[in-house]
This record gives sequence, C-alpha cells and structure tokens, in this order.
Amino acid sequence: MNELLIIAGLALAGYALRTFASVWLRRLGSLVVLAATFRLGSTVADGNWGGWLATSLWFLVPAGSLVLVTRRSSFPLDKQLRYRQAPSDEEFPELAPLTEEFLQAGFELHDDIAWDWGNYQQFTRLFVHPEHKLQGAIHLHTQETMLFSFVSVTTRTIPNQRWITWNSPFQSAMPWPPGVALNAVSLVQSVPELVQEHQTFYAGKFSPATVLAPDPQGLLHLLQEEGRHQVDHNLNVGLLKLQGNGRFTYSWKGCWYMVRKLMIDLVRLS
Repeated sequence: MNELLIIAGLALAGYALRTFASVWLRRLGSLVVLAATFRLGSTVADGNWGGWLATSLWFLVPAGSLVLVTRRSSFPLDKQLRYRQAPSDEEFPELAPLTEEFLQAGFELHDDIAWDWGNYQQFTRLFVHPEHKLQGAIHLHTQETMLFSFVSVTTRTIPNQRWITWNSPFQSAMPWPPGVALNAVSLVQSVPELVQEHQTFYAGKFSPATVLAPDPQGLLHLLQEEGRHQVDHNLNVGLLKLQGNGRFTYSWKGCWYMVRKLMIDLVRLS
C-alpha cells in the first residue's frame, strides 16, 4: 500500500509540474512521470525489467502508431494548392491576432491557400514584405483530431537558395533539399521576434543584391514547385518510394527517419 501511495504521489507531482509555464519545470514533470511509471512497472513485475518495459511504452506506442499510419499513407507527387476561405474564429482563433502582427510589422496580406488530402489539411495565409523582400506565412496543419499552428518567414536568394525561420513545434516531415537553410525557433511567440530572429539568422550570409523580391502573381506556382523539389530530393535519397498513379509513400528507411524525429520531438517538447 505504501508503494502505491508513493507511485500515486509521484504521478500527481509530475502532472502538477507539467501545468507550469516554465519549460524546465514541465520537463522535470515529465521525468517525474517517467519515474512513477518505472516504479509502477517494477512493482507489478517484481523486477526492474518491468519498470524499463513500462517506461518504454511512452515511446514505443507512439512510434509504432506512426509507422503503421505512415506505411499505409500515400501522397501525390505534386501538391495542388488552391485558394480557399479562411477558417472561422472558432476553428483558428489565433489567425486574426497573428494577421494583425504581420500587418503591424510591415507585411501586406497576399492570400489564403490550402492543400487537402484525405485526413490531412494544411491552411496557409501568405504575406509579402516589399521593402525587406520577405514572404511571411501563418500555417494551420490538421490531421483528424490533431492540429497545430505556427508562423514562418522566408527569404529567397540567387542562386536558388531559401532561408526559412519558423516556430513550428515539430520538425519537417521530410528532409529539406540542398539550398534550404532552416532556423527553428520554437520558443518565439510573436511575429516581430520571429522577423528579428530571421534577420539575425541570415546576417552576413549573402549579399543584399542577391535577394529576390516575392512575386505575388507567381507565389502559388513557386510554392508548388518547391514542394515537388523536396519530394524529388527525398525520392533520390530513398526516404520515399514511388507507388504509381502519381503518388508516393514512405519507405522503411523513411519510416525510421520519422520515428527518430518523433523521439526527438517527444524529448524536446516534454
């Protein structure tokens, strides 16, 4: 009985720590929950092997689910983006305040676009900054009941280089092709901060004369071309494989890549 009370106390303490705003306190809470899980498994199995097995389930279950879903999924080689109406305030309450932040930072609203494929939906609100030659974007990604949002800023330079800063909580679903430099700043909470981080990121790495101004008329087509370039790169390195009928799926190598990224995200976001 005393052992169960200790386990329950650890679990409650871990849950309480997870409610704090501090990243370090939340991570400490995750460690306490893992400790409670280890102790519970050791008690039930009457040995440390049970504790290690129980603790590993926190990682094995999502990893196994990811592999099953990934291996069953197929996607089009060419992502057909389309213009669409923005989500409602109920669906995406952060859209209006983030839009205002972009406008206050000197960006101009370009358009709303989307990509839908089965249970996957991606909505993007695009902005351009004529003076600083930047592309800004608000993203909302949805898969069944899971959704997350983030913002990004992009600079394109000659020859065929992209410099991207975003605050996405997750890593990209597939590696970026050569010529793309990503600056992930997940703790940045505002558009002005993101722009500042972006300017610091690319400072001194290219000549201002090589920066390409965003072409609002050709932006949709350019985004589709860049998406296909990323797919082709991952086909070449073996993370994806052709499935026929203009579709691709993840190879086993690609699945393990996804699992590795998931483990990193679980540790980083815990």
